[in-house]
Amino acid sequence: MEDGATILEAARKLGAGIESVCGGKGVCGKCKIRLEEGYFPKYRITSAINSTKTRGQATEKFINKLQIKRGYRLACQTLIRGDIVVFVP
Repeated sequence: MEDGATILEAARKLGAGIESVCGGKGVCGKCKIRLEEGYFPKYRITSAINSTKTRGQATEKFINKLQIKRGYRLACQTLIRGDIVVFVP
């Protein structure tokens, strides 16, 4: 997937279902995902949270500090900057 796309945009292109009632505007909080960290032999990639960039302040509105520390983000507000594995709750 092209760097700079949001996780929501990438998921849609790949046909993965991530709910987003607001259409990716960051106002509903429904697209909450968790970024996984570590090496994933199945995919032959190393996933790291620092391979993303979160834009705007919408994330803080829907995800508390502990969840952010555990890798939770809003898919519509998180830009892809490298290899990542995403868990969709």
